[in-house]
Amino acid sequence: MEQNERIIAMPTAANLLGDRELVTAAVHVAGADDATRAVQSVLQHYPDLEQLAAATVNEVAALPGLSSTVAQKLLLMVELGCRAQSRLAVRHGKVVSAGELGSTMIRHFAGRTYEEMLILYLDVKNQIIKQETVSVGGIESSLIDQRVLLRKAILYGAAQMIMVHNHPSGDPQPSSADISVTQNVLEASNLVGIALVDHLVIGSTDYVSFREHGYI
Repeated sequence: MEQNERIIAMPTAANLLGDRELVTAAVHVAGADDATRAVQSVLQHYPDLEQLAAATVNEVAALPGLSSTVAQKLLLMVELGCRAQSRLAVRHGKVVSAGELGSTMIRHFAGRTYEEMLILYLDVKNQIIKQETVSVGGIESSLIDQRVLLRKAILYGAAQMIMVHNHPSGDPQPSSADISVTQNVLEASNLVGIALVDHLVIGSTDYVSFREHGYI
């Protein structure tokens, strides 16, 4: 049986396939003339598939065995997968633990090449009322307006908040700016009686919880 036939026969098992099998299937679907060569090229140049997600059409099209059309189709499939994965973030569910939320957010930010800050607004039972992006590109204090965050928390009837942001470098260790911004939000939230439950910094395979590490 052809490799792509196996994928088509078992679509629900896609998450069980290895990187080579997924790339092989995608290259076949994209219509590469020499699929074997194309797969080898992709895996040699992008052994970490996060790098493939950040590649341009011209960069991929320059690889042996791939044309511009095949590269465009391949990257469209990659982008579709990235968007679908990012939207698996907890929405209107219940936050049970930092570990569960951290694992979910690692999937949410997978392949993200820029920094993004999310705020989860919760009720008293840890049920998510609203999830919002409050900054993109950096966590500097100037980009995080505590008054806006708290105004929205009151508007949504939230009793608690969780801050979540990623480090595109893959290292989840908090920076001095992360700690400073968190302290500012914590002090402001305490004044109005809305609890800042945690701040998670998300890396490529791990996360850091401010609550678990004693920062708040």
